[in-house]
Amino acid sequence: EKLPNFFYKKLRRGDSLNNKNISFLLIILVFLISCSTQKEVIKPVHQKRIRPISDKKLLKKITKNYINYNYLTVKFSGKAQWDNTSKSIRGIIKTKRDSVILISIYHSSGIPVAKTLLTKDSVIFLNRLNNTYYIGNYNFLEEYLNFSLTFNNIQAILFNEIFLYNDTIVHLKELKDFKRYSDSTCYILQSVKKRAFKKYYKKQNKNKRPKRKWRTGFIVQDFNILPDTFKIKKISIKDISNHLTFSAEYDNFMPFYDKLFPQNMKIDILTPKDTIITTLKFKKVTKNDFLNFSFKIPSKASKIE
Repeated sequence: EKLPNFFYKKLRRGDSLNNKNISFLLIILVFLISCSTQKEVIKPVHQKRIRPISDKKLLKKITKNYINYNYLTVKFSGKAQWDNTSKSIRGIIKTKRDSVILISIYHSSGIPVAKTLLTKDSVIFLNRLNNTYYIGNYNFLEEYLNFSLTFNNIQAILFNEIFLYNDTIVHLKELKDFKRYSDSTCYILQSVKKRAFKKYYKKQNKNKRPKRKWRTGFIVQDFNILPDTFKIKKISIKDISNHLTFSAEYDNFMPFYDKLFPQNMKIDILTPKDTIITTLKFKKVTKNDFLNFSFKIPSKASKIE
């Protein structure tokens, strides 16, 4: 099920982020319908009904179809739009599963733009354009976005995996409270029932206190799962309290060893401050026996406090 349309009206855009360092880091982390008209009335094509499946079996099939790797290299190209700016980019992602992610971004001309190293508890970021760098934790992003990003979240988004928002837990038993639905094209796992969202919204309009469990924030997370391959088609996170939405969409799944991996990914982030849209095309995905994650900061670079 989709959330009601009035949710989107709650979201609004404000002033754009002025800090270019934040914009570049967001680019990294976030690395048609056609129709025809005829004079005759055409009967809609009957769509095959999705076969029912239990929550436990659905989660098991999703994880079974993750790509298998210890070390991985991904080359990509794409476009990033933010702060009324659009840039063509390309880059390389190097990763060791559940340990480290190194992302290098280049301008389409080949000029180095930015580089970041992500671990479980730290972020190192280098902006090559203005020769500044940051070393610290993930609070650096949360302070500007009001949006939590953990290493597990980023790894899952990049490699088409399921995760629990705002948590470092990776055990799927934590997803047991998600509600399962289905439409004509996908299975849907959603963290909040549609009815609960309506009640919350109604109380907000009447300035009433929400239920205790929603007082620290009302967040709706859902996954759209393709029924034939059990790959994730779309991830959506809606932070109602902070008027923020995040979505990642995947398509053009191609064989990668005995699994499937998306060739295209689109990430949208809408906050009260800015809108960031990133489209990526994964050109080459390679398994590696070992990778080096060295990260050198120029001596003349200035530290971002």
